[in-house]
Amino acid sequence: MCSSYASFGDDKKLRYSPYLKPKLVDNVRCLAVDMKLKDVNPEGFEQLIQFANENQLGILNAAGEQISITA
Repeated sequence: MCSSYASFGDDKKLRYSPYLKPKLVDNVRCLAVDMKLKDVNPEGFEQLIQFANENQLGILNAAGEQISITA
């Protein structure tokens, strides 16, 4: 998902979107999502939430609590 919103900089290095960052939490690969994405790119946010729901992925807030989000 992160690479879908990434681009290459002038230095030829991959630059992730400021709204999506890969993260490792307790040795579990995660995707940190800035909720501003919902305002900046509503279609992308909806795609992300649909992907999470279709693949039965947990959605947690910054405190690590399970939450439900609709696109």
